[in-house]
Amino acid sequence: MTSLTTAPASATGYHGRYLALGDSVAFGYRPAAVTPRTDYLDAANFRGYAEKYATLRGLRLANASCPGETTASMLTAGAQSNGCENSLGAPAGYRTAFPLHAAYAGTQVEYAVAYLVSQVRALDSVLSQIVRRYRGAVADGFTAFRLASLGSGGDPCAAGLLIALPGGGCDVHPSPAGHRVWLRRWLCSLSFGWVSGTASPWRGKSALHGVASRCWSPAPIPHASVALPWFPVFSGADSGFTFCSHRIE
Repeated sequence: MTSLTTAPASATGYHGRYLALGDSVAFGYRPAAVTPRTDYLDAANFRGYAEKYATLRGLRLANASCPGETTASMLTAGAQSNGCENSLGAPAGYRTAFPLHAAYAGTQVEYAVAYLVSQVRALDSVLSQIVRRYRGAVADGFTAFRLASLGSGGDPCAAGLLIALPGGGCDVHPSPAGHRVWLRRWLCSLSFGWVSGTASPWRGKSALHGVASRCWSPAPIPHASVALPWFPVFSGADSGFTFCSHRIE
């Protein structure tokens, strides 16, 4: 199992990143009959298709595979494996005796999720820096959703920001209210960009005709503290919160 991410190349010269998951095949394992025991003490002695592909394509590899991994043990810690964390009839496995290519606690899926989240955040950070370098504006809709859900325990479904399903729960897509949260965050970013650490309120006119906007960054503002027709929008900032509001004139 593989995943390619498109994070920008760094000073290391990599053209991207490559996440490999799986069992002994992805690991590049060789059986003891043809492998000196000392080779198992260093995972770098095992190079399979994942290492070869990463080298060929100039990718930075994160290989979390484990010899003997099963679907169950990949998903659930302590589940039966075929020699990874445990073996049939024995509590020990390859991982309990020898190092893997990637050092991590928990399951492969937990590692994969954490890895991909970190890469998305890194990509977001780089894109934001590039946009701001050219005086562009960044609209962080995910933070807007998170903060708009604070009054519902951080649950965007309970906050009415996602489409409610007839059988209960929510779809992953925004409801009309959710789209309004995204719109307000976008309007604020378009009008002023990202405001952080401003000591006193400041006001301005949006580039969009007929939309008046104001933004400031005081101490954290209580959720939904401004009455209609001013609609509050929150976004995380390095030194507090940015508060932006809009009304249609």
